[in-house]
Amino acid sequence: MFPLSYDVHHAGFVLPHGPYGSEDDRFLDFTGGGAMRFRKQRLGIYLASDLFTSSYNKASGAVSRKPLASMARGKRLYYTGEILDQWDLDVLMHCAMQSRLPPDASGQFKTSPAGMLRELGLRNDQRNRDRIYASLSRLHSGCLEIAGKRYTYMTRLLNRALLDRDRQLCLLEANADLVAAFQRGARSALDFRDRLTLGRNGMAKWLHGILLVFRGGFSANMTALRRLCGAERFTARAFAARTAKALELLSDARLVSGWEMDGDVVRVMASPAEPRRTACGYIARAADA
Repeated sequence: MFPLSYDVHHAGFVLPHGPYGSEDDRFLDFTGGGAMRFRKQRLGIYLASDLFTSSYNKASGAVSRKPLASMARGKRLYYTGEILDQWDLDVLMHCAMQSRLPPDASGQFKTSPAGMLRELGLRNDQRNRDRIYASLSRLHSGCLEIAGKRYTYMTRLLNRALLDRDRQLCLLEANADLVAAFQRGARSALDFRDRLTLGRNGMAKWLHGILLVFRGGFSANMTALRRLCGAERFTARAFAARTAKALELLSDARLVSGWEMDGDVVRVMASPAEPRRTACGYIARAADA
């Protein structure tokens, strides 16, 4: 089921290459006549890393050019801004789903905290509206840097935001690269609805993100998985219990067909609804850098 892996010593992981981007480190496409355009970024950049940690509405603090644990081959990821978690990813995915404009359009759309909260299954009260505004501010102010051998690509998660607290309206401009990554699959809206069934379990939502990248399931070394999801503060025993609880929730929601822990390895089988020939992942410790 699981393919051969590749060394990525800077991140401490090995992985199959496919879902993470081109096999070189280029960030520009050169079209006819010498024109340039940004290359598309893959979903694994955002979901198979600790850019959004596996906590839920608990992240705090700020970092400057923090190296991210990721599985992106040939690239190093850095993040500057307030720490993000699965609550912020809920808000960002809502924005990606709302931005349905064709390529090269502005990507602007209007929404409201009340509408977001309704979709997220949360009460429309002042406390939750303030949480929406705070998350949008974090998403706009954060900067993601992807460094290869020859190029450095710097981008934001949310380009522009106008927050009208009096009328409780938001005018937002999503990042086109991110929108394209989330909307590339025909099941994007369904995937988001599946994610919302997991409630406030941040670990379950983070694992669901991995399963959007590796729809055929994955096998992982628990030490590597703990680092990749930003849960290094947990002991190995506590993290195993937390992961098991999250996988039970995914199984109850029929988002995985099965899972098992064997010592320091966890194996997760794809949802019964997934096609048989889909990408599988292998997350393991690599040689020391």
